[in-house]
Formats: sequence, C-alpha cells, structure tokens
Amino acid sequence: MSTVAIIDQQPSSQAGIAAELERSGHTIIGIASNGVEGLALVRRTLPDLVVLDLDIPRLGGLDVIRRLSVPPRSTRVLVFTAFPSEVYEHLCMTAGALGFVSKYDSLSTLADAVAKVVSGKTYFNASAMKAESVAGDTVEGFNERFTAREITVLHYLADGMRVKDIAGELAISDRTVSTYKARLLEKTNTHSLVELLRLAAQHGLVSASNAHISTSETHTSSSDQQFNTLFDQIPYPVCLRDASARILAANQAFANYFGCSAADLVGSRPVDAGMVELEHYEYAYKTYSAAVQQRIPYMLVLAIRVKDEQRVVKSSGVPVISADGDLVGMLCTSVDIGEQHRALENLQEQLTYAQTLRKRRGQYLIEYCAGMALTIANLKAIPNTGQRHEPDDARMALILRLQEGVEMLAELVRLEQGLASPISYVSDLRNLTQTLLDQAPAGSLPDYRLHCAVASCWGWIDAERYVQLLRILLLHGKSLGAASLDIYIESPPHSDQKIPWHLRIVGALSALPGGDAQSIRWQLAQQLAQLLNAELALRITDQQALEITLQLQIPTATHHPL
Repeated sequence: MSTVAIIDQQPSSQAGIAAELERSGHTIIGIASNGVEGLALVRRTLPDLVVLDLDIPRLGGLDVIRRLSVPPRSTRVLVFTAFPSEVYEHLCMTAGALGFVSKYDSLSTLADAVAKVVSGKTYFNASAMKAESVAGDTVEGFNERFTAREITVLHYLADGMRVKDIAGELAISDRTVSTYKARLLEKTNTHSLVELLRLAAQHGLVSASNAHISTSETHTSSSDQQFNTLFDQIPYPVCLRDASARILAANQAFANYFGCSAADLVGSRPVDAGMVELEHYEYAYKTYSAAVQQRIPYMLVLAIRVKDEQRVVKSSGVPVISADGDLVGMLCTSVDIGEQHRALENLQEQLTYAQTLRKRRGQYLIEYCAGMALTIANLKAIPNTGQRHEPDDARMALILRLQEGVEMLAELVRLEQGLASPISYVSDLRNLTQTLLDQAPAGSLPDYRLHCAVASCWGWIDAERYVQLLRILLLHGKSLGAASLDIYIESPPHSDQKIPWHLRIVGALSALPGGDAQSIRWQLAQQLAQLLNAELALRITDQQALEITLQLQIPTATHHPL
C-alpha cells in the first residue's frame, strides 16, 4: 500500500487518522504538529500522500499545500479539516490539494478518499470544481472572497502573531503583511483586529479558541473577574499602571513581594508607597513617561525599599493598547536582581555537581571496562582442559559476546564523556560500505541484500566511525529479530559543497520486540550518528516491519585518488 505523512496539531486527531489508515493497509511514516515541521518531514521521508489539517501553527495549511505542490517533486495532499468546505474546499483545490474531507465525516470516508487520491484521482465536491468558487463571497457579512494568502495571514493573526513575525514566517515584507491585513478588514467590513477575528470565528474561518476571542457578549464584571483570575495566575510580580504611573491593578505576587494587599496598592505611585528611593525616582519617572508618550517598552535598574530593606531590581514594562488604539496603561514587572543572582548561583552549583558526578561515574565505567577486557583476554588464553581437543565453541561464543558488550559500553561512555572526536579524511562511502560487507567474518552479520546505484561517493568523513556505525545498525536489526536485511543507498542531486548520503535498512521481524528496542547498541549508534552530524531514526510497525534510516551530509572531496 502507500506511505502517508500526517500534519495535524491535535494528538487525538493524529492517533485517529493513523489508526484508520493503518487498518486500511497504509504505512504512517511520520507525524508533524505544525507547518514547518511538516514540510521538513515530507522532504525527509518523501511519502506517497500527506493528510493535512488546515488549522496548524507555523505556516498555515494553505501555504503548506502551495509549497508541497511545487514541481518537479510535488506531493499528493489530502486535506482533512474541521473548517467549512464552502469556504476552503475550492481554495485547497486551487492551492494544489487533490482532495478535501471534513472532520465531521466518518473516518471511513477519509480512508475512501485516501484510496482514491493515491490511485491518481481527486476527491472534491462538485461545487468546488466550479470556477465561481464559494470561497468567501457567499458568506454573509463579507464583501469579497479571500485569497489563499489572505486566509494564511488571517490564521496567523488569530494565533496572536505580530505583523513582523508573520512576515518572517512567510518570507515577505512587513508592508505586504499589513496590506493583506488591510484587505481582510475591507473585505469583512470590520474596523479592528478584534472585530475581524470575532467575525471570522463566527463564520468558521478560524477556530474561536485560536482567535483568543469569545463570540458571545459578556458583562463587564465578568470580564474583570476573568482578568483578575488570569492576572493572579502569573507567578511573577506584575502590575498595570496608568500614564502617571499610578497602579490600576496588581496581581497577588506583586502584593506579596511588597508585603501588602493588592487593594492597598491600587491608586498609588511608586514614590507614594515608598517603593522607589528618592534619588532614583526622577530618573525612573522620566524613563517611564518617555515610554508612555512614545508607546514603547522600557527597562531600567533601580533601588527600591521593601519591608525596610533596600533591594536592586530590574523594572520593565510594555504598553497595552485597546482595540480602538487608545493606551490602556503600561504592564510592568520587576525582577529582584539579588534573588535572580542567588538562583543562578544555586543552579550553577547544581550543574557543576552534576557534571562532576557524571565525569566521575564515566571514569569508573571506563576503568571497569578496561578491567573486564583484561579478564576476557585471560579467559580466552586459558587452554581447554576437557577430554576434547577441539575448542569449546559455546564457551568462546559467550566470551566473544561478553567482549562485544564491554567494548560497546566503553565506546558509549567515551562518546558521552566527549573523549572522542571525529577524524575525517577523504574516503569513498560506496567502497567503505562494500568493504565492510565483504570482509565481515562469516556469520558475524545478518544476511543482507545491497541495493546501491551509486558508483562512487568521495567525501570527507571519519571512515572508522562510519564503518562502526553501519556494523552496529546491521547487528541491531539482527538482534531485533530480522533474519535478513535489505540495504538501500542513494545520493540525491547535491551542491558542490555537500554530498547527501542516504542509507535505509529494512527487514521483516519474526515477532514484535518484547522489550525496549532502545538497547545499549542503539544508544551507541545514536552517539556515533551525532558525532558524524547524521540523522538516525528507527521505526517498527505493527506489521513487524523494521526500518532504520541514516542520513549524512558530508563535505565534497575536490581531490581524491581516482
């Protein structure tokens, strides 16, 4: 069947999609929770199909579709979302998707759509195929239909992102994002971002939870109560001040820090409560006033008095602007530099102790492994005292197995302790791989079949570590229950500076591993991969299929022996 990647931010939805598609015989090769991770997953795994939810952070769903649909390596995309089809289905089709299924439909409908899309067909309602899309102009209260990029910007705004951050995510200018925002306000006949998001949530264009708004009206007292509750949940001293620096509201942590009630603090200024030393007050007030006038954040260090004790704090604040553009006040907080310094010192002491303990234990393990290696050498040297003259094969097998375990443990500790550094020189990865397989003693490796169309691949690499890593991966596959393994190697088109070397080991397990597949052998493989700056992954499916992937990017060797 087909390989499928899932891009959906909801864990329950991820699990439901994966279970249904695996029941239908498909293989889930990866799951991502946002657009950026999703694109990276698809580029890395090259699935036959991507099942995508539109409601994802960091690159909206429509933008992900557009990027995955760019030839020559376009990827089939099936949208599975709770957003209304009358608004989004045509947009998805225009962006390059091959199908659209609502999350309000059954999972069997999704499975049917997947089957059609992977077979080369499309899965859309007839209305979505019409040129006169219903993507916006038929929604009550909107003047025109939206473009895919406008929808993407709307989602980012609903997530609370600033114009500058949106521009960075989409690789466009701040001015362009502001233009999209202005178009959204014009097309929805709204006059503020809050009004825009409320209307968008009412019509299902964004989820109300993401828009940080409520579609029902609430009384002021209820809003105040909710604000105070959220305010008090902040674990740090925070207060809201007006333009003259008078406190409008303070959370419980702020009151506790100054040793009084929040009600007593409301209406007071720092100098009134004796909080700021007089010699610092003029400087502090000028800094605060300038920030208020320019509506910009501020930060300053000053001395305050708390419970008759002088302390040095770092005070900072940001302007709070209403939906109408008015200044509500400055949201201010203070960090006790003395307490912060003591906390940092405590953390540093704990870190130093942990590093010392780790180094000491690592040294103990290295010394133990060295002692065990000597004991093993002595055992191998003891002559057979039995009646038979042939070697005791069973005894030697156990000794060799013990020796391998000790050597792996010692190597793992050396790598974790940072005692090993890669030593790179010019090598042919194709030849290194073939030599390991050809020169391995009989029975030391599992049966294998090598599939490699790469004639040669010269680059700078630590050849010894690469061969060691490949051998460990083959042995790990054998220990998990794979009687034979297929080794696939490819080197995709690349630049002159870096050579991609992709190695995939697959096999069928006799049974699912009963214990933890993350053995000491696998831990050592991960450390070696990290040393080589390689990406290493292991996957075992419910169908007892094993797949180990290793991806390297090595510097190109401009001069080599051949």
